[in-house]
Amino acid sequence: MFCMNCGAKLQEGTKFCMNCGMAIGENKSNETKLVPAKCTNCNAPLEVDATQSAAICPYCKTPYIVEQAIHNYNISMNGNMNINNATININNGMNIDNLMKRAQRFEADGNYKQAVEYYNKVLDLDINQLEAQNCINRIMKEIDDYVYFKSSANKVFTFGTLSLKKEKLVFANKNGKETVYFLHRISNPRVTMGCLGFIYDNKTAEITYATSEAKKWVELIKNAQIGIYPEIHISN
Repeated sequence: MFCMNCGAKLQEGTKFCMNCGMAIGENKSNETKLVPAKCTNCNAPLEVDATQSAAICPYCKTPYIVEQAIHNYNISMNGNMNINNATININNGMNIDNLMKRAQRFEADGNYKQAVEYYNKVLDLDINQLEAQNCINRIMKEIDDYVYFKSSANKVFTFGTLSLKKEKLVFANKNGKETVYFLHRISNPRVTMGCLGFIYDNKTAEITYATSEAKKWVELIKNAQIGIYPEIHISN
């Protein structure tokens, strides 16, 4: 039960609000007294009827418990709370621990874009949150090492694998030796005599790789040069 005047939570059987002093039942008006609250799903500001048990947020259309929405508002106004001797870190209505958990869940699912977005939300609230920064650094390294596409290929009877990574094309022979071509230094990628061909570092000699995926490689290279890569898929 909540005070109809200030929205403070009341003990059962109490006759006066300990927060504003209003007598319970003092307001005999037929008008509904609205109190401030915050949606428990989207954090939108609300005004709710404290006598109701549940309602639907007009912003995100999510049902919420009125008591929890009022509590959510009180938390955002009061800052950090201490519950059972444990401090919950809250800024502007956002719980850093919950943001971290959501970011970690996105990362575990391989949704790196959303994960980085939520880790950055944590840093926006607390720039000294080293765990969030370390997680971003780890994700960026994984993205740098991620193979978006690969196929078998050979260059002058040297057989191996051609791989597309972030900002580079990598050919690895069967012994593991790698030749790296940075995408911004590749020009005129094309299919030539059924092979993948391109100019590197503006040299006159064309580099060619025999591969059954030559046409696809040309498309991938051109897209990657303007920042468009295939979606990242992580197998757990």
